[in-house]
Amino acid sequence: KFTTNEGEYGRENLYRRFPRSQQDVEILFHNGETILRGHSIDISEKGIFFSCSENAPFVEKGQEVTVVARQIPGIGTFAIPSVIMRLIPQKNGDHGIGVYFLRIDPRIRRKIANYVLHSLKDQQPDAETPAA
Repeated sequence: KFTTNEGEYGRENLYRRFPRSQQDVEILFHNGETILRGHSIDISEKGIFFSCSENAPFVEKGQEVTVVARQIPGIGTFAIPSVIMRLIPQKNGDHGIGVYFLRIDPRIRRKIANYVLHSLKDQQPDAETPAA
């Protein structure tokens, strides 16, 4: 029964305290020695999930990295110290990497939260529009 519920911001956000929204922007991340490139898949005010096609020898759960997201509409470019929480192989062979933001400027966090909520509301069908 729970899987049929859509929730206010879609099924994937039904039980999330911090909703996430899909976003495809360039991501740079580094451990202080090696810089790698990737592309974001989704973002929330607490973290970001992205894919990286490059071999990432230093990437492991618990590893601290700095994530640089480039030119997210309405947010801009930002760099945030983060920790790797998830490593999920992608179907195309890329490395899926989920990070949790450790220290984030409250202004950036607010911009991310506003971006996510606005983009999720834009994805929802209008209640006033009759179904075809």
